[in-house]
Amino acid sequence: VVLGSLVGVGSFVGAKGDGEAGSIIRNTLGKATSAIGNALAGAAKSAATKAVNEVKAAPGKAADAVKNKVDETVTEVKAVPGKVADATKQKAKETADEIAAIPGKVADATTQKATEIVTEVKATPGRVAEAVEKKVEETVDTTTKKVTQTVEDIK
Repeated sequence: VVLGSLVGVGSFVGAKGDGEAGSIIRNTLGKATSAIGNALAGAAKSAATKAVNEVKAAPGKAADAVKNKVDETVTEVKAVPGKVADATKQKAKETADEIAAIPGKVADATTQKATEIVTEVKATPGRVAEAVEKKVEETVDTTTKKVTQTVEDIK
């Protein structure tokens, strides 16, 4: 670092001179330094130009992204009627199937109820007979008691 500093200071002082040494130093070191400076300036200019171009392109990229999202949304919205139609067809089919099943359900319920009624009718004579028999027995018992009471009263 010290040597570099000394060479730099010496070159600067030597380059300031009007003599042949100053001319040689300026031509030798000056051109190399100028080339390095030009290369650095070119690289900086290139990087700055690239950054400016990126900044200029950002609105276009954002617009493209927005346009793509809008296109996706439009496609989804266009698909809604088809989805609704498919759902409506499915529900209509289910409803038609339910309606078609009603006669069978009614027939089954009617058959079940008729079977219950027939069973009840078949059981009715037996119940009537049992009720009549019970009533006759009660009447006989009551009559027997009254006859017995009357006989007892007569004695």
